[in-house]
Amino acid sequence: MKKNISAQEMPPSHNGRNEKELSAAELEKFNHAYGYMGSFNLATFSNNLFKWDEFLQEWDHRSSNASRVQELLEARKKRVEIRALGPDFQRFVEKKIIEECAAGNNKTDTSNIYKLLNDYYALDYDTSADFLNALLANDNIWNNRDGSTVHDLLKYIGKRKDERTVNALLLYINNICRDNYARVNFRKDDVHYAFFSLASIVGKEKTIEIFKKLYSENISLSRIINNPEYFLNNAFLFLNTTTEEPREKFDLEIEKQRLGELEAKLAYLKEH
Repeated sequence: MKKNISAQEMPPSHNGRNEKELSAAELEKFNHAYGYMGSFNLATFSNNLFKWDEFLQEWDHRSSNASRVQELLEARKKRVEIRALGPDFQRFVEKKIIEECAAGNNKTDTSNIYKLLNDYYALDYDTSADFLNALLANDNIWNNRDGSTVHDLLKYIGKRKDERTVNALLLYINNICRDNYARVNFRKDDVHYAFFSLASIVGKEKTIEIFKKLYSENISLSRIINNPEYFLNNAFLFLNTTTEEPREKFDLEIEKQRLGELEAKLAYLKEH
């Protein structure tokens, strides 16, 4: 089995910058913010935190209940608070997550890793390929009996559309074909997720080319996918009908202004 990738094996910088040594005050602040992650609160509201117009729609939907509006506001405030810690915190939390993965055991409950990653996704960082590749290569993720974590990771990789993750996806497909794969009864589903993610990055035609090459070379894959034409048609079923809207770039000053407006709206709601 492939060994776990430790935090020490991570590249020294995820964004082309050298990591600085954190002060005691920064370390305390970062550990406090990290303590919030894994609560799944950010992930719970992630669909409504990214796009401002969608957030306002959800706000209006909840406007008859001040406590439910308050809950939504607190999630957005926490996201802004954590994002305000900047790229140093991003690298800090990525290293923590890798350490958590390395310390895990894929034969036991890894729900904490699942929650941590989903809260991380909700922060919507410009995530490096190095971090994503390290996650996908970790056997506590790819060879976990519960496929929830790796499936969410594959979706996230597909959305990031970074071609530097392609080799990690191909390695994951090969890992699915291994004799010691923990999810023997779900191999076809897992291969499907991998190729959908790959197609989101390199496109349908290139993915079909890659699939045919792997299918001809890997006898284990040909045993998993006994009807390649049917598989390919289904693998791209939603790729043709789903268009991903551009991400709204995080701007701290704009977010602070928005929070002030929301606080005023909530106060008015409580008074009336």
